[in-house]
Amino acid sequence: GKTDIQIGTDVANRTMPEIESIIGLFMNQVPLRTQVEPSQSIQQLVTNVGKTIVDAFENQEVPFEQLVSSLGVERVNSVTARLPLNVSLKDTGEVVRGKLVYDATLFEHGTVERMLARYHEILGCMAEKSSQSLQSVCEALLDQELERENLARQTLRDDKLKSFQSKPRRRTQL
Repeated sequence: GKTDIQIGTDVANRTMPEIESIIGLFMNQVPLRTQVEPSQSIQQLVTNVGKTIVDAFENQEVPFEQLVSSLGVERVNSVTARLPLNVSLKDTGEVVRGKLVYDATLFEHGTVERMLARYHEILGCMAEKSSQSLQSVCEALLDQELERENLARQTLRDDKLKSFQSKPRRRTQL
């Protein structure tokens, strides 16, 4: 698997007191890049990602286009496309609230619901097993998924068998 993870996040980009009261959109995208090693603990991963976020936010005034240009990264197209899937999380102090916006032409509602359920399960597992390695947590999650798939297959088989057994049979004599 890949160990170099890159995502982008939006920032309000209102770091100067002079512009805090100005009406308008000052949004900027900040790229976040981190290295993920299977042997590191979940806690180490969270600490590393936290440092990455702090470092990136300290440089949020640099326009995204300027950053892309200075790094010599080739963009697929010059127009920023609308993201097909956008997850927003907000810590209220008591709970973390989430919002997911998705392109309905690319994702079915049921698919998105399953993705959210898995995401919730992954976060719960990570919180519960934060001292364990990322690899062991991933393996535990994969084992759970295999158990779920096996149970679903067995249930489907049982339902088909019940349906077959409950059909009336007509007997004929020769």
